Amino acid sequence: MELDLFPVKPPAPEPKDPPMRVAFNVIAVFLGIFGFGLAMEDSHPYWGMLFMVLALVYLAWELFTSKAAIKRFPAAVRAIFLAVASMSFLWVSWPHIMGITSPKKTEPTKAEQPPERQDLSEIQKTLEEIQRNTKPNGQPIVSAAQMDAIKDIDRLILSRDETMLRQAFGFPKMMENNIRMNIAIVRHFKQAENDTLDLRPYLGTDWMINSELADGHVRRYGGGFQYDPPDGNRVYLLALPNEYTLGKKVLFKFQNSSELPTPILRAIKDLDEAVYKNADDLMHVLNTALKKDSDYYLRYDDQTSPEYFHQIDAMWLNHFVQLRPKADKIRDAIRKYVGVK
Repeated sequence: MELDLFPVKPPAPEPKDPPMRVAFNVIAVFLGIFGFGLAMEDSHPYWGMLFMVLALVYLAWELFTSKAAIKRFPAAVRAIFLAVASMSFLWVSWPHIMGITSPKKTEPTKAEQPPERQDLSEIQKTLEEIQRNTKPNGQPIVSAAQMDAIKDIDRLILSRDETMLRQAFGFPKMMENNIRMNIAIVRHFKQAENDTLDLRPYLGTDWMINSELADGHVRRYGGGFQYDPPDGNRVYLLALPNEYTLGKKVLFKFQNSSELPTPILRAIKDLDEAVYKNADDLMHVLNTALKKDSDYYLRYDDQTSPEYFHQIDAMWLNHFVQLRPKADKIRDAIRKYVGVK
């Protein structure tokens, strides 16, 4: 029988950690990864940092107490690995955490942003333009075109009293001419005169028609109107003198001026409306007088009948809109604009 003087011992088994410890190692690794993810998010950075620290502390304890780790890796290698892992986590996550928690520099809102710098040459031009058009006392300088328009207003309107303004728009002639025309019409129909009714001396070239007073005797015809001849029962046509037509054209020109300021234009419009209203009122007075009593026309010149003698004049003039107060408002608007006290 052969004896083995030098028996070979079987190699010692590799040290292994218990399964529970391995499971904790895996949990620690996942906890570190989960903490790193939280640290890189904006919602819970501090929780993420806490999870990473716990994972690193556990892994450090494991590296220096686990038999398997001690057997496989020298202490220096384990220390370097732990240091590199810790610094890597902190180097990546800490700046992000600090960026979230530190006060952010807010961008100025649109209202707070400084205005854009303008070209100094453009600003200088604007200032020079303002200076050229402004007096030392702050009043605007009146241009040559504005002064010409103001002179025309003064000559045609402001320099006239009430009587002259009425004459300038032809109101005395308008009243006289239309009363005489309607006297001729009423006499022709009421007194059954056989002569042909000729209104050409009264009508002239311009007239005003009121369809409401016509009672259906004015109709649309093509692009214009068709009206029946007068019948002595109503007045719906007013002959306009040339002075009225020209005066209205002058007011229209002033109202559409591009030189005159708004306050002056508004005052001119008030005068224009008063002029039209007086003409329209005359037509209504003529119609009312005819419907009330034809003797207002037939006995218009009868001095022995005070109840009819020129009573149509009084009916109209009692409600006549004064023109001079309207002209005074134009004057005041001009004086205020040019700075005259």
